[in-house]
Amino acid sequence: MATVVLTSDFLTSYGRFESRIKKSVDQLMDKVRRLSFAELNAAKGTHLESYKGSRDPKARTLRVDDNHRLIAMDLGDNDRLLFVRVSTHDDADRWMRRNEFR
Repeated sequence: MATVVLTSDFLTSYGRFESRIKKSVDQLMDKVRRLSFAELNAAKGTHLESYKGSRDPKARTLRVDDNHRLIAMDLGDNDRLLFVRVSTHDDADRWMRRNEFR
């Protein structure tokens, strides 16, 4: 089971989306809390993965739906994920290329 940690940026980005996206994020969060990192990596539809071209090797993305991604930071203990923001796929790509965690 993974522990989910939320940032204030995550809550702000989450609050901007319509209820359909929020529901998908909520379902994803429940899935993350129920599964181990290994199970999340193998789970269909979740796609917990590093992002090729990311500025930060700790950055991960999770699939919310066909056009939305959740950006997370792997805290390095195979137990906790820091949820940073929810974005459209294209915005998540840009964010991952330009930002790093500090």
